[in-house]
Amino acid sequence: MKLNRHIARVLMNLYPPMLANRIVIKSVSKDFLKVTVKIRKSIWNRNLQGSIFGGSIFSAADPFIALMYWQALHQRNIPCEAWLKSATIHYKKPSDTSLLLIFELNTEQIESVQKDIETYGRAERNHLVKMRNRQGDVCVEVETLVVLKAKKNR
Repeated sequence: MKLNRHIARVLMNLYPPMLANRIVIKSVSKDFLKVTVKIRKSIWNRNLQGSIFGGSIFSAADPFIALMYWQALHQRNIPCEAWLKSATIHYKKPSDTSLLLIFELNTEQIESVQKDIETYGRAERNHLVKMRNRQGDVCVEVETLVVLKAKKNR
């Protein structure tokens, strides 16, 4: 299913796990190759030390790379399924302000995944996402592994 970027942004911003964790999708590029996300620090997502709760951080890292591949491939008429297979979080320093995440893919990555799906019926890709505070310091790095599979006709 092809999504309009504006509709995708609105739907994701209204999705209860995003709302509850104060995660806001700021922008989605037309080709779904770049998504900018912000975790707003508030009383609803702070831990005992006053920094952003790790569960909120994971919620912000979870869906976007898979969603981006899924939509970028659908725009090329390559029906597929996409999931986050695993993620590893590395906390670098306390996140005492809101965090900004910029998820980016490029056309070479999309073409490589497309080739693997057409050849093998599946692809797996690793990505590193850095979460920065207001000062631009990296507070968290998340390594994600996304799996994509050719969609079977049902």
